[in-house]
Amino acid sequence: MFGGKSAFRKAALVRVALLAMSLPGTGVSASQDSSDAQFVASASSGSIAEVRLGELAQQRGSSKAVKDLGKRMLDDHTATNQKLQMIAAKEKMNITADLTPEDRATYSKLTNLLGPAFDKAYALEMVRDHQKDIAEFEKEAQYGKEPAVRKLAQEVLPTLKQHLQLAQEMQKALESGASGGM
Repeated sequence: MFGGKSAFRKAALVRVALLAMSLPGTGVSASQDSSDAQFVASASSGSIAEVRLGELAQQRGSSKAVKDLGKRMLDDHTATNQKLQMIAAKEKMNITADLTPEDRATYSKLTNLLGPAFDKAYALEMVRDHQKDIAEFEKEAQYGKEPAVRKLAQEVLPTLKQHLQLAQEMQKALESGASGGM
């Protein structure tokens, strides 16, 4: 009888696992690790935010540096997102076209600013965001299990580091050339 209960429990656990994997957004293929899938979803959402903020920088920025960085964000993150979409489709991973609540709040805050105030806030946001992005991409590049995702993280890292450097230089220039605080 004891063996029967154990077999029953194992069968029940298998059914629960299969049911969970059949729910939308929860299936994980054999070649896909959940941390890789989470990275792809997060990176995609982040790239969309960078594109939208880059568009905003081109519209609301007052300095050439801000407008130029906005254009670079738009171009580079559009390309990254296209690569993420291809990987996600191939590996059956979910991506999102939605901004995170934090990104929505940032976008909303920046939408209400113009000129030098926008420039300073945008520069600060680009520095903060790229520091966070670099940490996430470095983690994926080093520990990712899905080769295509890990390779993408490794390929995008130098671009993110360039973005951070440009944002930091822009932030310093804006602070040194500006009178008063934000």
